[in-house]
Amino acid sequence: EIGSGLVGSEMCIRDRLLSLLSLSAISAQNIQLHYFPNHSINSRMYDKNFVMVTFDMFKADKWGSFYTFIDFEFTGEKGRIGTTYWEISRNQNIGDLPVKLHLEYDGGVTKGGSIPGSYFVGANYPLTIRKFNLGANLSYKIHAFNHISHDTQLTLTWSGDILKNKLTLCGFIDMWTQNKNTETKSDEGKKFVVLFGPQGWYNINEKLAFGTKINISYNMLDKNKVFFFPSIAAKWNF
Repeated sequence: EIGSGLVGSEMCIRDRLLSLLSLSAISAQNIQLHYFPNHSINSRMYDKNFVMVTFDMFKADKWGSFYTFIDFEFTGEKGRIGTTYWEISRNQNIGDLPVKLHLEYDGGVTKGGSIPGSYFVGANYPLTIRKFNLGANLSYKIHAFNHISHDTQLTLTWSGDILKNKLTLCGFIDMWTQNKNTETKSDEGKKFVVLFGPQGWYNINEKLAFGTKINISYNMLDKNKVFFFPSIAAKWNF
């Protein structure tokens, strides 16, 4: 299982997808504070509302780009960290081709033990449409469950500023397959999972922003069910 907040995919650094198109060295970092009222929305599934802190970093170079984020969910007793989740990825240039080699690792730890890691290899395609920078990753994915799951994942990302750069709209959608039975080898087949994470940020200035991230999932937390959990958030750009 994954953690109770985001876990599962890319956060957003403003204009980071645009940086994928550049050969100059570009970097950006931010820290985000999210309050998730999950218990208030679904008390059956969550025993409390909680705070999540995210550190988000992107760096481009002449060979490609690195992206990483780490989430700390304060879901433990007496305000302790209950879940830590980490993603790191590399998009590597392939000569002058518009498509890049994509490598990624996801994993973490939670109160019940470790979160099974995932390993990716695939292709990334970045493009710009008007004010929005878009990206698509199609990857072969290995889920390191007790019984290894060999899968495919498609990730779409977007980021753009509107209203004279006062409003940033960004986010991702992940669509992947995984074994229905993650514990033992069986003939139960695959399930299809969707995780959708749109974000909206009102930029007070170049450093400070307030907004929300909405976690929408299908077939991830419960069979064939959709869950919707928004946050109240603040972000500081370094």
